[in-house]
Amino acid sequence: MTSLVVFYKFYVDKRQSSTSDAFDIIIFSAVPYVDEIISENHFITMMKKIKSQDKFVDHVDIFSIKHLRSLN
Repeated sequence: MTSLVVFYKFYVDKRQSSTSDAFDIIIFSAVPYVDEIISENHFITMMKKIKSQDKFVDHVDIFSIKHLRSLN
C-alpha cells in the first residue's frame, strides 16, 4: 500500500512533496486492514486508481468528508 500511495501521489500526479505527505503515507499504510475510510477528495481519487489496478483493497469502502457532513 505504501508503494502504491507514493506512486500515485508523486509519479502519476507529478506532485511535489510537502511535510504532511510523510504522515499521509504512514496513515494510508493501514488501509488494507480497515473496512471504511473517510478522507479528502485527493485520497479518494488515489484509492479509486489503486482499486482499479489491484483487488487487495476492494473490501474497503471510501467516503468523502462531504458525505460525512451530509449525514446530519
